[in-house]
Amino acid sequence: AEDLSNNLALEVRTVSGRLVSQICASPQDTVGTLKLRVLQSSSDQELRRSCAPFGLIHGLSVLRDSTRLDELKYAAADGCLAMTLVCAAPSSLASRLSDAEARGLAGEAASGLADVADS
Repeated sequence: AEDLSNNLALEVRTVSGRLVSQICASPQDTVGTLKLRVLQSSSDQELRRSCAPFGLIHGLSVLRDSTRLDELKYAAADGCLAMTLVCAAPSSLASRLSDAEARGLAGEAASGLADVADS
């Protein structure tokens, strides 16, 4: 039987603060494994579709998939490890500029602004 006494409580929220997932994980789990579980546990179909690929932030760092959870610091007083989900999709401004450029509405001066908007 698996020893659950050392498991970590994890809370993943969007940048706006909306709760995406609350799960327990082993300290030996990697961020990559956690990301799969976060997507599987979320009932928000729109989020699952629009935020792939996505990253997780803890503290002020974007976490690499190979990072183990026991390497992370900054657990809350209640022992819960908080993370923020960030989408790797283009911003809404970049999407609108790309659409306008594709339809020929942006003009030559605006060509390539979508890339600048997301940099």
